[in-house]
Amino acid sequence: MAEDSVRGASQRPIKPSTARGADETLAELDEALAERDEALAERDETLAERDETLAELDETLAERDEALAELDETLAELDEALIHLRLPPLPVALPVSTTDAHTHIGSTTEYSQLSLEHILAAARSVNVTRLVEVGTDAGSSREAIAMADAHPEVVAAVAIHPNDAARLGAQLPAELAVLEQLVGSSPRVRGIGETGLDYFRTTDAAGQARQKEAFAAHIAWAKAHDLALVIHDRDAHADILDMLAAEGAPERVQMHCFSGDAAFARACLDRGFWLSFPGTVTFKPNEALREALDITPPDKLLVETDAPYLTPLPYRGKPNSSYLLPHTVRFIAERRGVDLAELCVQLATNASAVFGDWGDDEV
Repeated sequence: MAEDSVRGASQRPIKPSTARGADETLAELDEALAERDEALAERDETLAERDETLAELDETLAERDEALAELDETLAELDEALIHLRLPPLPVALPVSTTDAHTHIGSTTEYSQLSLEHILAAARSVNVTRLVEVGTDAGSSREAIAMADAHPEVVAAVAIHPNDAARLGAQLPAELAVLEQLVGSSPRVRGIGETGLDYFRTTDAAGQARQKEAFAAHIAWAKAHDLALVIHDRDAHADILDMLAAEGAPERVQMHCFSGDAAFARACLDRGFWLSFPGTVTFKPNEALREALDITPPDKLLVETDAPYLTPLPYRGKPNSSYLLPHTVRFIAERRGVDLAELCVQLATNASAVFGDWGDDEV
């Protein structure tokens, strides 16, 4: 009897509701396991990404350390070179990066015997991180373009210098044709110049006429290619403005190595030009030039070395180079009573407004 009871109980069917509950529990368990597997897969993927990021970081740090080691070696060589060549020492670095708005690196290497690598490293070490390399004939213009193509901190301006134009005589049209081919040859060409008029060194009428012919061609190229016009003006203020009025000035005009007084500065500023001050602004006799500096609005101010010439105090007479720009920048900051870092940023911003973005990720 008892055995029958047990047998009956074991053969009793499972209720449907109980079976459904078990199925649901198993389904939930399967779902939970699937979610766990997915979470583990995501974790593995995250860990793999982390490992990849760490590997990239290690590689970046290794490259940085290598670059710093190379820079230290270059700076050590540079210090030795400056002493050996009896050149001015490196000044205290500017607090933030800024731009040398007009230089001649090719001429600087010849004049000072510093290598291109040392010139760029020296400038970078004092936070002069962008430069405008300016050609003065077809040969130096080609070199300026090649330099700008190879070095992101450099952009190029191309031209026939006014005094070269005067000396070319009957060869001037052919040389202008050669230069015109260079104007659109690279996106790193950002300016046409230095061009203009120089009545200090060219005093004969025929030479001055050739200067005007070349100047007119350069103005046309700047407008056709939407490039900055970099003007050389020496003892020719009135004729410079007259020619720009007659030919039609481009949108962006840099008065390179500005040498006028406040009245001429006002005439240029009224026309929307940028005034670019070299080391001569530090020379004691040049109070009229400093008065022109005083009236120049912050957004129309540029600073340049015009290296290898016009070295600022206290190294007047020594070969100039872009690494000496901080002397002029500090002088201008003190003269204008402005914060040095803010001035550096403004100068860099102004240079980009004139010559475009350098594309080198510098601020």
